[in-house]
Amino acid sequence: MRKAGLSIESLIEFATLAQSKENVRAAQKQILQDQLTEINVKLEEMMHARDLLEYKIETFDDHVAKINAGELSDDEVEELWTMKHFKKQEIPLAVE
Repeated sequence: MRKAGLSIESLIEFATLAQSKENVRAAQKQILQDQLTEINVKLEEMMHARDLLEYKIETFDDHVAKINAGELSDDEVEELWTMKHFKKQEIPLAVE
């Protein structure tokens, strides 16, 4: 489960629950659901970063050409955070 991205803390908690004589399946399942939510958040953040990098790579040569031609100054920066495509979206949490 470590390769699936579960944190050490979650693995310890999961293993501790497994050794209990009580019915702990619901608690174990919740640990797995929580970890899935965390992974989904990280994936969304990585995809957001990837989109920004792709955009910057795609527009890099044009941007440099405009600076060299005097059409843009070094001080003029793109406000990527204002562009609809690059605004961070809220990630829905898993339904319990």
